[in-house]
Amino acid sequence: MRPNRSLPKTASAILLAFALSTAAVQHHAMAQGLPTALATTPVLSDAQKAELNDFVAKQKPLLSDRDKVKSARDAILAPLAQTNVSATFRSELWKAVSDSAKGLIASGDEVLAVNGYRLAGEIATDSSVETLFAGLKSDKVAIRYVAAFGIRRAFEATTANAPALGRDKAVDLLRALAAAAGTEKDAHCFDAMIQAIAAGGSERQQIEGLRPQALRTLCAVAGKKAGDLGTKLADSTSLEALIRAQTILRDSFAKEQSPAWLDDAVTLAGDSLAYIYRIIKAGELASGKPGAPADVVEARRAARRVPLALVAAAESTITLARQAKSGNANPTSFADLLRRAEVDVDANVLTDIEGLIGQNGALKSEFKIAADRFKLN
Repeated sequence: MRPNRSLPKTASAILLAFALSTAAVQHHAMAQGLPTALATTPVLSDAQKAELNDFVAKQKPLLSDRDKVKSARDAILAPLAQTNVSATFRSELWKAVSDSAKGLIASGDEVLAVNGYRLAGEIATDSSVETLFAGLKSDKVAIRYVAAFGIRRAFEATTANAPALGRDKAVDLLRALAAAAGTEKDAHCFDAMIQAIAAGGSERQQIEGLRPQALRTLCAVAGKKAGDLGTKLADSTSLEALIRAQTILRDSFAKEQSPAWLDDAVTLAGDSLAYIYRIIKAGELASGKPGAPADVVEARRAARRVPLALVAAAESTITLARQAKSGNANPTSFADLLRRAEVDVDANVLTDIEGLIGQNGALKSEFKIAADRFKLN
């Protein structure tokens, strides 16, 4: 994972600590002498548990050293780089390292704490992820980001291995993410929360029933954000998080033609279009009459690039949902028209959007959407 250069300096430094080379980690594991087959063993003998404890014990003293914590963390997590890691191994690994991981989190040192959260998320058991809930409520941006990233990694672990994370705990994590995202002011943290929820909704998710619940949560969280943005043009990171959510939902239709979250996804698409409607109406996206100088037109179009990517994703979602529900895609072309950045064209598109999602909008009769759902003012 590459650090985002627009993050605050402290958060960016912490993100650098996330960098994880699989090849290096696997090499590190072999250097420590832990048999690679141990991680995939369904039931560990007492001798194997002792071997695992010895393996972790060699690294634990290094975890409290800022200069060595990442190397020690990588060594401890190295066995998890394999596929088919057993739930038993994860459980025993957490037992061996939990006291140290919790100590890092409670240390007050952000660099140490991030590594504690990383251990908890990667190991991905009911007990390990328990530490991540408090992280989502931290007053420190970097810690909230790390906690969300840890939950994402825990969900990703349940797509490649037999889950050591139970359904009830996974649902609790989704609810905690939704609550945190609902009040999150930092755009990067919000995006991390969106990615964590989306990981729970992976098509490869092995926790029964989690995928639809995660994707419906994704719709609700992103839809609320679109409403909360009001009439101001948001920063590109916030908009890209909404685009990410909308794109994931759109693409989910390729695997499931009429999924349980279809109405939710269309509702999010409507929320996205309502947001674009509001900012155009408020004059947040510059436009003008035809015939303006080329450089002026290009500047207007450049300012619209990210917002219109959201429009395009929303339109695609609606088109695919209509096709799935009635067999009639009835596509719109709002994004293409709005790229012209012309006053008269904008006005016509706003009228068409209102016809789609307004008080008597077509979407409300085609899908299960509350009559007062979309905020156009």
